[in-house]
Amino acid sequence: MVIGGATLAFLGSLLIPPNPVVHSKRLSEWLRFYMPTSNAVLGSPQRLAADEALRSLGASAIPFLLHELQDSRLGLWCYMRLRRARLIEGRYISAADRKVAASRAFLALGPAASNAVPALIAIRQQSHSLDSQCAAIYALAWIGPSAEAAMPMLLGEALSANPRVSAGALWALGEIRAQPSLAVSVLTNALTSSNAWVQTCAAHALGNFGVSAWSAIPSLRAVTNTVATVNCDRSAEARAEALNAIRRIEAAEQEQADPLSILSVQ
Repeated sequence: MVIGGATLAFLGSLLIPPNPVVHSKRLSEWLRFYMPTSNAVLGSPQRLAADEALRSLGASAIPFLLHELQDSRLGLWCYMRLRRARLIEGRYISAADRKVAASRAFLALGPAASNAVPALIAIRQQSHSLDSQCAAIYALAWIGPSAEAAMPMLLGEALSANPRVSAGALWALGEIRAQPSLAVSVLTNALTSSNAWVQTCAAHALGNFGVSAWSAIPSLRAVTNTVATVNCDRSAEARAEALNAIRRIEAAEQEQADPLSILSVQ
């Protein structure tokens, strides 16, 4: 049986949410600037233009972004058939790159994407794809404090045996910055991880908590004294992040004690 182009388009519409257009480009085209393979680094003109486009779309971008984050093997099949039928254009992009790009797009939306939090939690809990799980966690991080509803899930995932999941959850805790007593305890414990990237994410997050993370300073100092080893080639990054976290926490404490002290630094 031959499937006509109209039928393929209909099937695709059932599986793929609307791909909205803003500033003469579809959202999928703007997402290319967030991909790991893109030269549009954070702060570049292309990335800033993409950020502005995402903010213009606002909540209307969320259904398509959520679709891109998820496992969509059947959706990918339809995509390839639609492309062969010349109903869509563009080169093939790996699922992993699409998920990273969709996750990063939430950084532009920030709190405007707060209504996506339940769906992102569901993707993390139900997806069988590690790429989808991690992308959903980082999307929650980029939404920021408005994603506080994800805290119970993130506190649990911070203890994951998988370093990618654990590191992502730790980073997200520092971006959401809720429930400081619980979060700081989990983050401090993560500094003892044998994985340097996990340590780096924990240290970065502790710095974001400011004076609330004062109790973590001894553990952060221990990380700064870690000796680099052959099996831990990212330890230098962890040490630098720990040192920066100490400085930020101490500066926050000084500012709290003397709000005018910050003027002497400027």
